[in-house]
Amino acid sequence: MSQSSLAPKLSDETRAALADRATSAARTNQPRYLVVFAGGLLAVAVVVALFGLSSRFDANARLDAEIDMTRKVESLVKQLAAIRDKETENATSPLYARMENAYTEIERIGREVGLAGVSVTESRDGLTAGSVGFDKKRYAGTLAKQETEPMLRWISRTTDELPGLQLALVELEPDIATVEGKVRWKGKVEFTRWERRN
Repeated sequence: MSQSSLAPKLSDETRAALADRATSAARTNQPRYLVVFAGGLLAVAVVVALFGLSSRFDANARLDAEIDMTRKVESLVKQLAAIRDKETENATSPLYARMENAYTEIERIGREVGLAGVSVTESRDGLTAGSVGFDKKRYAGTLAKQETEPMLRWISRTTDELPGLQLALVELEPDIATVEGKVRWKGKVEFTRWERRN
């Protein structure tokens, strides 16, 4: 006797019910919602990772821009420091030092080169734009019956010997000629000089 002959014979309805129960048990043993949940979780993780990478690239770009801006600012600060150092150097140079009685020096040079009766007056300009901490002095020399060569030597020596003194104006017209027929001049010669205020 075989075992198959010993097994009870099942009706078709019982077999179908057993097959339904077996299928239901198989579904219970393999829950799909866990697979779907894991897949959804993986998709969310990928999206978050991509967002993080995008944010990182944006942050790196902003960081590079800020580093570049910082370098530019540091360069400008160095340039400003160099300009201030140069201004300080210029401000302390003898070129802008105060000269007491500069007009007497200008007259003395005139006498040494052979000008007779040159008279120099000193005046100070009003405040000039961009001249914070400095005064602009004017020295006007009045000339009468002067020969050309001593007058030119006077102008040349005065601007050479007095630091910072500049020729600002020469206003001449012919005056009485010498006995030999040489032209003499009369008029005004003006010098200017910037000086530091005390």
